[in-house]
Amino acid sequence: ASYIMKIMLLVFCVFWATPFASAGEVLFDSGPQRYAGRNYYWLAQWKLEVALPGDVGDQDKLEVLFGSKRADKRTLYFTYGGRTGQVVDVFDDGYTWRKIPLGKLKGGEKVLLFGKGRPQVAFLAGVRIVGTSTEALVVRPIRAAAPAGGRVAKPLVWADLPGFQYSAEQDRLFMKFSRDWPRMNAMPEWFTVEPDVDHHYIVEDVDRKTRRVVTGELLSQGLPVRVETGRPLRLVVRPE
Repeated sequence: ASYIMKIMLLVFCVFWATPFASAGEVLFDSGPQRYAGRNYYWLAQWKLEVALPGDVGDQDKLEVLFGSKRADKRTLYFTYGGRTGQVVDVFDDGYTWRKIPLGKLKGGEKVLLFGKGRPQVAFLAGVRIVGTSTEALVVRPIRAAAPAGGRVAKPLVWADLPGFQYSAEQDRLFMKFSRDWPRMNAMPEWFTVEPDVDHHYIVEDVDRKTRRVVTGELLSQGLPVRVETGRPLRLVVRPE
């Protein structure tokens, strides 16, 4: 009887816990930057649009995998249901799941996660729904600003405008060279990378005499490089 009671208790515990397990977890394995073994999106450069599953329950919560390089206070902003809020906390080095205080979730609604300014802005390695939902989350990264030290400065200001998206089309608009010779000489760009799998580009290391062909999607996400002491690194990129 004692053995049967243990079995029944175990089954009851599993049944009770299952509805509130993590569901709809999305890790940003293709994120453009990496730290502590995980890829992530830095919200000073990206906005993340999260489409909530259609089956979210009243008690379901949205959590983000919050990252921090050393113990530091970082800030995340969010917009949901017509209101904007923020999460400000001191996070330890590495990654921690944190709940976003959205209130009652509604299926099909969208949550926008973003940052303001550049210092101490949150970076995220994943999102998930904790609760009864079993459907998948859909996350759409939106380029909000140029990389630090990058060639395009204007998006850093325009990124705060509602609905702004940094794309290849915007890049063509910003970098056209008509009657702007100082900018042309300071930041030469002879073509715009098409960020998809249908366009291919040759990346040539002129010092090591090597070359590779990559897709526009991969090139737009950034290629890892290794710089050796005392040796220059010069890459030439051109359409295939």
